[in-house]
Amino acid sequence: MIIRDPGGIRDFLAKIAGNRRIVFAFVGSPLRRDDRAALILVDKLGSEQKGNILFLKCEYGLENCLSEITSFKPEVLVVVDAVYAEELEPGEVILASKEHLREKIGLVTTHNIPITLVLETLQREAGVKEVYLLGIRVKDTGFGEEVSIEVLSSIDKLLEIIKSIAEETAL
Repeated sequence: MIIRDPGGIRDFLAKIAGNRRIVFAFVGSPLRRDDRAALILVDKLGSEQKGNILFLKCEYGLENCLSEITSFKPEVLVVVDAVYAEELEPGEVILASKEHLREKIGLVTTHNIPITLVLETLQREAGVKEVYLLGIRVKDTGFGEEVSIEVLSSIDKLLEIIKSIAEETAL
């Protein structure tokens, strides 16, 4: 499953959130320009639990949040990260199921451990049943703190989507 339409992404995330425990893990490097996107987004949301949703800031890799994810015991994990895929334009947002990560989407990553191995561990150890990638197509991942205009625009769109889902599930 791959969704590229922001409205479709919002609808799908709202559907999977429901009454289930869900972790949004925001991954990135603060020193790699557009790779900072997810970190900026979680800073705006706040790293905390909101009802059945937990927002986690995972600088430098998902593996740095394994204990927090495992102790929360989510049914669903949404990894928010920078991606690179030639068919996407800079700043474009995509939601993909775990099955599509290897074949369709390239993660721009500074992870030391392959993300697929980390995801398999979480499914086995934490009981995560579903895994999704919410990615923002990067323009520039060189060293620095400046983020491209295209990616900043996408951060704002995702902020509204995720905030609205968190508010709905908290009711």
